[in-house]
Amino acid sequence: FVPTPNAQHQLGDGQDLYIANTNYNEEGGEGEEEEDNNDNNDNARELRKLMMEFFGQFLGVCIRSGVLLDLRLAPVCWKALVGETPTLDDLKMIDKHEYNILTSILSADDEVAYNDIITATMTDDDEDTTLPAYSSRHKYVENRLQRYLHQQAECMRPARLGLERSLSSIGYDMLAAKDLEHKVVGALTIDVKQMQSNCKYDGCTGNTPVVKFLWQVLEEFDHSQRSSFLRFIWGQSRMPIKTPLNINNNNKENSGAFRMQVSLLAPSSSSSSGRVDDELPQAQTCFCHLQLPEYTNQKALHDKLLYAITNCVS
Repeated sequence: FVPTPNAQHQLGDGQDLYIANTNYNEEGGEGEEEEDNNDNNDNARELRKLMMEFFGQFLGVCIRSGVLLDLRLAPVCWKALVGETPTLDDLKMIDKHEYNILTSILSADDEVAYNDIITATMTDDDEDTTLPAYSSRHKYVENRLQRYLHQQAECMRPARLGLERSLSSIGYDMLAAKDLEHKVVGALTIDVKQMQSNCKYDGCTGNTPVVKFLWQVLEEFDHSQRSSFLRFIWGQSRMPIKTPLNINNNNKENSGAFRMQVSLLAPSSSSSSGRVDDELPQAQTCFCHLQLPEYTNQKALHDKLLYAITNCVS
């Protein structure tokens, strides 16, 4: 996978996303050198195919086991994995320059403007073809769009095959692209209210002062800090999200739900002398379990929790 053209040109949205690398077919030279290069290219293509198929199987294993991945693929890749047709908006997310060209063709006021745009923006694939008339510009844009995005679909085809094999027994064909993305990477936003509603308390309640401090601090945290908090207590940086399929079968009644536990940390010898605000929180990531000292004020909890989630993550 490679960064999107938007990332390479620092243009538009999707600069943090990745797409499949389509630039791996190299032409050979002449004579024996050409044959050697062709053999090497064939071997490289076969290896890439196997690697992409393994990638799809790996996604299936992660979905089955409920392990979330920090995987920033563009929407066109998720759509390729489930067979959805990409749109002009998907192109904008990865290549705004090409998107601007196509939209300018569609919005050309007359045939003169259309011909100027089309001549200046011809691709290599257009050079040996008769360019369409102004009245056929919509069909031309659609064909050029699908030709551009078809490359992504072809590269992702082995991954789709691997994913189908991994999830065929649990209704993979029912997943939409957004559902698949959420199953793999989790919720794109971190909802503190959802965390609070799925929290179990041990030795304290939701009305315990330090617990109230916790929720108030998490509400004040930005997305990055909340993500670090999740990684500190759970080992993953995003929350799971439900989809139409209950693929995570560990809890059939509430498949995919986030479960968190909060308890009070037993005072240490230093805190007995009135220094409880100097204690750091602790976490057990296997159980999504946060242990809090009984901080005397919200600022103390804020400072110590922020230090812990920033510096105490393996």
